[in-house]
Amino acid sequence: MQLYDALSLDKSLPKRKYLDRDATLAAEPNLAPEGLAGAWRFYDAQVPFVERLVIENVIDAAEHGAVVLNHAEAMTYLRDGDAVTGAVVRDRLSGQGIEIRARFTVNATGPWLDRTLQPLRDGATPLLRLTKGIHLVTPHATQQAHVLFAQQDGRLFFVLPWLDGTIVGTTDTDYVGDPGDAAATEDDVRYLREAAHRAFPNAPFDEIHFTWAGVRALVREEGVRESEVSRKHALYDHQKRDGTRGVLSVVGGKITAYRDIAEETTDAVSRRLGRSAASTTATTLLPGARPRPGEGSGAAAPDEALAELWPVYGTRAADVLALGRRSG
Repeated sequence: MQLYDALSLDKSLPKRKYLDRDATLAAEPNLAPEGLAGAWRFYDAQVPFVERLVIENVIDAAEHGAVVLNHAEAMTYLRDGDAVTGAVVRDRLSGQGIEIRARFTVNATGPWLDRTLQPLRDGATPLLRLTKGIHLVTPHATQQAHVLFAQQDGRLFFVLPWLDGTIVGTTDTDYVGDPGDAAATEDDVRYLREAAHRAFPNAPFDEIHFTWAGVRALVREEGVRESEVSRKHALYDHQKRDGTRGVLSVVGGKITAYRDIAEETTDAVSRRLGRSAASTTATTLLPGARPRPGEGSGAAAPDEALAELWPVYGTRAADVLALGRRSG
């Protein structure tokens, strides 16, 4: 906890606090009391709708002049000798192939990276180690968010309030195959249910609303357990490593650092293109966080309908409500 505070000196959240046994049970009555000595309370942030975060970035890109092709699948690269000059994508709605030419190409395909790099690195050692993580969504089970350790293997997992339910997760197991096919198995579900039940024996973890699974794109590291693989990222310079000009790949990384990774990548490409403009990513708000004219960023939603939309769309809630009324 001291290290956590030291690494987040500029955060706006309260500092950690130790709770003795009685204070812990008062804060979380559903927690199993047997063997409980106490707990540390610390604060963090949560993104309840990660899909919305993706859309906010797409909207922001479009507002800055990007052409957004959100149903396009990358098929292969355009080549000119030893240089990549763009990509061929397929519109999955129409089936049409589209050639996109670029002075520089960035491959940021996450867990699909090794697959999408095959035309450039066919037969080479994979850059990634893929691991799968799953989550369960159950009825409301706890008052607080909890970081726990599974008795089965000592691995860290979470039990988090989410909307009117609870998220339990995650697992960490090596994965082989198309990341798009990842799904929770019976063993995955049993592991999380058993681990969560030990901490909260009376919680409704047997009633599962749904599960979901994702695949982590980790910088390849062998000889360690899945959960011990570093969550760091790296930029793979194909010109230096493979002699292929005009392309850079993002290897690994976590969503919590995505804007920093994007800034680092953009700065690297800018240097290659001979541009020296300073990045503004660190201080630029996404569309739903920007104040509307005449409002501060913390302005209150004025009516019930906006209050429902506010947590999802932020300061753009009024625009969404107006669009709905025009469409209705």
